[in-house]
Amino acid sequence: MLKFELIKYFFREALTMAKKFGAGVVTGVLATVGALAAGLATYKKKIVEPEQKEADRIEQNRIKANRKSYSAHQG
Repeated sequence: MLKFELIKYFFREALTMAKKFGAGVVTGVLATVGALAAGLATYKKKIVEPEQKEADRIEQNRIKANRKSYSAHQG
């Protein structure tokens, strides 16, 4: 009877440890995904958007310069 009780106890402990390990893995994966998403959002905000704004500004200046040049040569 004692062997059965010990086996049951160790089995229960193993299941508890497995559940805790699984919960830890899930928590770690979620934290990693969250950190990655935050990093990508920051990269987009600090690098991509300013480059896009600068490209748009240059394009608008080019359009204005073309209009001005065309206008100046309409004799």
